[in-house]
Amino acid sequence: MKISKSIPTLLILIITVNLTGCWNYREIESMAIVAGVAIDKSETSKKYEMTAEIIDIESGKESKSVPRYITLTGDSIFDIARNMITISDRKLYWSHAKCIIVSTSIAREGLGNIIDWFIRDAETRSDMYLLVSSEKTAKEIITASPTSGKIMSLELANQLRNQKLASRAPILDLWDFADSLIQQGRSATVPRVILARQSGSPTPSIDGIAIFKRDALIGIIEGTETKYLLFAFNQIKGGILLVYTENQKPLTLEIFQSKTKIKPILKDDSLKISIMTETVVAMAEDQPLIEFFKEEQRKEIERNASLVLENSIYSSIKKVQEEYGSDIFGFGTKVREDMPKTWKKLSTSWSDKFKDLPVSVTSKIKIKNSATTSKPLEIGD
Repeated sequence: MKISKSIPTLLILIITVNLTGCWNYREIESMAIVAGVAIDKSETSKKYEMTAEIIDIESGKESKSVPRYITLTGDSIFDIARNMITISDRKLYWSHAKCIIVSTSIAREGLGNIIDWFIRDAETRSDMYLLVSSEKTAKEIITASPTSGKIMSLELANQLRNQKLASRAPILDLWDFADSLIQQGRSATVPRVILARQSGSPTPSIDGIAIFKRDALIGIIEGTETKYLLFAFNQIKGGILLVYTENQKPLTLEIFQSKTKIKPILKDDSLKISIMTETVVAMAEDQPLIEFFKEEQRKEIERNASLVLENSIYSSIKKVQEEYGSDIFGFGTKVREDMPKTWKKLSTSWSDKFKDLPVSVTSKIKIKNSATTSKPLEIGD
């Protein structure tokens, strides 16, 4: 009787042990992970040329990641991706790919056909980062030497995630770009990547914004101007502001938080956009003889900083309006959401309307304290 009662328990234990095995187990030696890709136009055939950065997982006493590259040409991205299987000794896994880098020439032709496969394929992820290379080719970026680690695609992904500290490029992924293409009243932007040529080997650096109209690249905004566009996007997470004092010495303010509100205003059948920013900063560097801890001095710095920020944001917006005519700020989207009847009248001609759309900017900066010490450094004679 005792034996018969213990049989069901034994069966449960056996089944449980068997079920704990990994159903999707693969030998580590068989894995080749795609970390990222660079897409160019072949100079000889004018077909697409895609370079994949591959991580071969090697097992042994110490597992290590070794990058290699596969470059193929084809009529479509799907065609190239499938043909890569034929020349790789291991199956390619796309689920860990971090970024897609496209050349300027490819971006100017339009990225609709490029991103279509990455969005639709079951193995790829829509949170991959999309980057535009300012170099002659995108391949130059992905095959360059990373400053840390060995995998360039992973380093670029980390650079993008850290942009909130520098505010020199937007943080956008593949899905954000695709959403901008189908959204009414907003044009797409993509981070730009360059090769920074300083001491040593050229190093990829994410710096600036690529501006799109529909799915085609139409212009580039440098990294030094990008910060002020990010204020208009309500995407400022950090960075610094420089304000010049009466003695023309720069004062450095560290951004802690910022909030932007965009409001369309219709008056006498005239539409305009009002932008209001509220930013909390701290003194990142104490200036000799500037007693910012005194309320009068602090208020003066806040007023000067607010005025500088207002003018910089306004100038950056006007540049985009006049030179590119692409509503990357989503002004049209706000009009559509807040004033659907007005949007219905303007939607078909919004591109032309945007170029001459009046915009006002009001900025308010609040200094909460010093990021270093409470008093300025007194320099003796």
